[in-house]
Amino acid sequence: MLSDAGRAALIRSRLIVRFGDPEEADLDMPDGAASILRLIPLSAALLAATDRQKKALFTERWRANLRTE
Repeated sequence: MLSDAGRAALIRSRLIVRFGDPEEADLDMPDGAASILRLIPLSAALLAATDRQKKALFTERWRANLRTE
């Protein structure tokens, strides 16, 4: 669904993490966290269920994390 450039930007910003990938091994995770991880898909239905203020805050933080230096 994302372009290659979009996916790369999200990976660089650590908004997409591929668990089990050797390149992601430097993530700081508490002991045992890998066994309790549960992925939550970010879908249009999830965003539509949030109120406008939360959606605006989410979008603002999302864009801030995608900015390059």
